[in-house]
Amino acid sequence: MDWRNKIVVVTGADKAAGRAVAQTLTAAGASVQAMNSPLSALREELDWAGAVNGRIDALFCDATVADPGMTAAQLTPDVIRRYMDDSARYAWKSALYAVPRLRAAGNAAVVFITNSSVRHPRTDNVISAVCSASVESITKNFASEVASSGIRICTVLQGADAAPEETADTAVFLAGADASYITGMAYSNVGLGLVHGMAHPLGG
Repeated sequence: MDWRNKIVVVTGADKAAGRAVAQTLTAAGASVQAMNSPLSALREELDWAGAVNGRIDALFCDATVADPGMTAAQLTPDVIRRYMDDSARYAWKSALYAVPRLRAAGNAAVVFITNSSVRHPRTDNVISAVCSASVESITKNFASEVASSGIRICTVLQGADAAPEETADTAVFLAGADASYITGMAYSNVGLGLVHGMAHPLGG
């Protein structure tokens, strides 16, 4: 896909995969707005980016979490709330606030990046498993809501062995014209190449 003159916003750009997405698309000629905004400032930042450019062609959100290594028995409501704010809620709000400007683009895409621990369960990664499952659920449900507005939503489930650049390649592919028929799906990027793992169709 030719990314020249495309308006791209990356939220969570201070994380490795988000930073790699921003670098990849800047090199491809896109106009990239990389944001490290906390949840509390997210709406204002996205409103500003959309107002300046008039539209957003693609939104990428790195919603990965650094799992604290807790078991389910060790979790508290405060811990769950904090990590969900940094992942599932951050992804949902990023897309929600950007919808008016994504709709203005006419053919836009949203790609979330989250952990893939739900594919490789352990007893001590319950936080990342819960967060990634929540992002997948948001992907399927939100994709069905905005499909009629010409907006696609997908998720990349980043494996522990995946390099940020590999994750960025997968995310950029999903947002591009070659994947224009894909929405409501989650792809597991385990670190072996471009697009790998299981895909879950919209509503499937």
